[in-house]
Amino acid sequence: MNTTDPYDSKDVADNILEEWDDIVLSLDFKHLLAFGTCLGFYRDGGYIEGDNDIDVWIKPDNLKLIMPKMLERGYTLGRKAHSQHFFKNNILLDVWLIPKAYHEPYDIIEYNSRKYNAPNQVENYLEVLYGDWKTPSNKDANWRDLGKLENKCINQ
Repeated sequence: MNTTDPYDSKDVADNILEEWDDIVLSLDFKHLLAFGTCLGFYRDGGYIEGDNDIDVWIKPDNLKLIMPKMLERGYTLGRKAHSQHFFKNNILLDVWLIPKAYHEPYDIIEYNSRKYNAPNQVENYLEVLYGDWKTPSNKDANWRDLGKLENKCINQ
């Protein structure tokens, strides 16, 4: 499926992220910004140019609860090996299952007058995934690096 980068269609992407947030809150569970979405919102105050999706984390048990709500709202499904893809208005919402050991407390990132959860010790999280996260680059995060988070972020 052809998608539009959130950076190139901020209003549409914002609507999708807000709709996601509303759905999650209505089900009374939490989600976190992840990967490039977390990096962009924390470092730049918005989406990163060239990032092709909106990344979020939820706990594994919550995926089955969110699926019917997303379909009711007009999302179509796709699948990737380690996440669930939802598509709407050419925007990809990439829902990852939060690593089991990575739970509260969460950091908070404010964006468009909303408060979004982010991994605790967010700067350590970004360092594990991106190295020098403060300097924009073309380096993609590797989900395989998530195992390193336990030592760097969780156990401190």
